[in-house]
Amino acid sequence: MKKVNSLKFWHELLFMLMMVSFTACVDDNEDTEAPYLEVNPATLTFENGGVQTLEISTNRQWKAKVEDVDWVSLSKTQGEGSDQIQVSVPEGTIGEAKINIIMSNRSGILKSATVNVKAGAVIESKLIYNETLGNADASQKPYISDYQGWNKSGDGATSVEYAGNKTSIRSSGLTNTDAYEGASGPNVVFFGTAPATFDINKIALAEGQTNLKLTFGASRSKQNEDKSYDNSFTPETFKVSVSSNGTNWQEITYEKNNGDADHPYWILATANFTLKKAVPELYIRFTASESSVFRLDDISLSTGYGGQEVNLEGGNEPTITSVDPKTITFTDKGGNQDVKVTLANAEGKSLTVSGLSGILSANVNGTTVTVTANPNTTEAAVKQTLTIKIEGTERSVEVPVTVSEPTSGNQETLTIDFTSDNSYPANFPLSAQKKQQRENFTIDNVEIAIMGESSGYYKVKSGNSSYLLIGKAGAYIEFPNIKDKRLTQVRAISRTGASTNVEVGITDTNNSFITGGETQKWNNTTDFTYIYNLSGTSINTNYRLYVNNSYNTQLTKLELLYE
Repeated sequence: MKKVNSLKFWHELLFMLMMVSFTACVDDNEDTEAPYLEVNPATLTFENGGVQTLEISTNRQWKAKVEDVDWVSLSKTQGEGSDQIQVSVPEGTIGEAKINIIMSNRSGILKSATVNVKAGAVIESKLIYNETLGNADASQKPYISDYQGWNKSGDGATSVEYAGNKTSIRSSGLTNTDAYEGASGPNVVFFGTAPATFDINKIALAEGQTNLKLTFGASRSKQNEDKSYDNSFTPETFKVSVSSNGTNWQEITYEKNNGDADHPYWILATANFTLKKAVPELYIRFTASESSVFRLDDISLSTGYGGQEVNLEGGNEPTITSVDPKTITFTDKGGNQDVKVTLANAEGKSLTVSGLSGILSANVNGTTVTVTANPNTTEAAVKQTLTIKIEGTERSVEVPVTVSEPTSGNQETLTIDFTSDNSYPANFPLSAQKKQQRENFTIDNVEIAIMGESSGYYKVKSGNSSYLLIGKAGAYIEFPNIKDKRLTQVRAISRTGASTNVEVGITDTNNSFITGGETQKWNNTTDFTYIYNLSGTSINTNYRLYVNNSYNTQLTKLELLYE
């Protein structure tokens, strides 16, 4: 009898263990209710900016992120359980955006939802021109003038003609299938020896069609010396221009999504522009200034909200399209830092600078502004604003400049070397076991916390060396704090072959960027060291290296300076 009871006991115990194990595998949330996610409303419309409430109904942790625009602000970007987000749009904004809501647990994404944001008067889009390049045989790589398989459509496409210089039609390379909505494949325009151009001529515009939207798919694939590939798309080497006659061209700017962050590495680009004066025909030119790396497909022109003003008769106003970096922070010792200025329609124009005084000064050399800071001998940080202007115009941008408060002289440096296998603990994940959930690790005798997002985090072996990969947006490394000291500088070192588009900054534990920690674009081409001189940090406080866009970050070393 005792034997039977014992057997029954073990059977019941085994059943209980199986049930517990099954429950743990289903979800890591204590609430065993099935996960759900609902958003309301599905579309937010702002006629002239303002604030609206987005309702999130869920029973799990969630994160919210705006896709590819900077004019939508969210009061919260993460939370747990049902909540509300205040969505803000500035007055006068015109355009469309998306907010992605993701619900996840340790196993990955459970559910997701997308909220559409529309700003300005709602306009019904009308297709003027579209070209998918067809699916005719392209095995012989025909030049543009020889290709007969065009597949054009739209009200203004009837008389369209094509021209090319060092461009051909190909069906080789990574296809864009499912890379973006409307991706057609397999045929694409391939840009050969630079400068290479592809022209779309004589798109007919109806009366009053001045607010236009141009979209296209494109990819860039460059083989590195180590035979790996750099698929980061570089708008600075792939330009778009428009014309009313095919002779006088005006460059237009465009925005791209983050399609180059993942396979198959195709981006969808969008240019919103307004013709200052209506024209009967529009010509479009794509120019590659980098040889044999660019492909183009699915060009579409439609009516839209408009945007950048384009004067096809008298030429466009000179414009500063970007500055890099957008903010500058020096240590108390001072030094020199360069600001790279990108201009459009500014041939023959010079830059002027103003706004700096005392220990700060600036000088101009072409499109580079060099800011010089002398040592800070005061007790507080010195903060001023550099104004960069195009000579003879009112076009200008402002760059905040900070010289940190003097150090105490009692400094301590922590160095974390990610290149040595001996630096990592035995349980640190490799690519096959990559992790996403936050976990503490001691690497090179320094304890840090690592949090991964869609790409997770893991150690990568490259030849005789290693590196750490973390990604993507929202991933971070949390630094330790040192008793009675504050973090004053972060020096991060990446590697060749890493993404040339990843944006990384230094934040507090609420993921808010701190002074001197604003995002930097790691171009990883000639200089792989990125320095963040921090100001206003607090003692006994943790800070993070934070990935701010949808690309992976590769690290070989971190140097953390405390005082």
